Amino acid sequence: MKKKLPDAVLMDIRMPVMDGIECTKRIKEEWPHVYVMMLTTFKDEKNIRRALQVGASGYLLKSSDAENMAAQLRALHSGGSVLDTNVVNQLLNLDRQAHLRELTDREKQIVCCVGDGLSNKEIADKLFLSTGTVRNTLSVILEKLELRDRTQLAIYYWKRE
Repeated sequence: MKKKLPDAVLMDIRMPVMDGIECTKRIKEEWPHVYVMMLTTFKDEKNIRRALQVGASGYLLKSSDAENMAAQLRALHSGGSVLDTNVVNQLLNLDRQAHLRELTDREKQIVCCVGDGLSNKEIADKLFLSTGTVRNTLSVILEKLELRDRTQLAIYYWKRE
């Protein structure tokens, strides 16, 4: 019998045998293409950072309404990053304005698109670029801003103001 893998997993942090963060780590090691969305009541910085570090693509609070969760899962599946607004407010204490001045206008446009949850293809279509150009520009942006991935970039975008 063939087993089918899910595209996305909703993961709680507290579980009886293994916590959700360790489980996420194992899922991402075995199946890196599977998106993991943390769905929890915990919004402490330690859990948020640990979850994102092991590969969670999103972090939503259980207090979110079902329509919002469905929309966020669709954004996640299309390559976006999803973070609850309350979660974003707890992350990244950087001098964002100084870092933002280091970006070109095109790079700033791409940061805005990532912050809006667009995938590389959607960004390419919107800005009339190739997906390769978007991917390369994202690498430059992440290096300039000293960020690890597009999830951190999305957090950066929402926290900069």
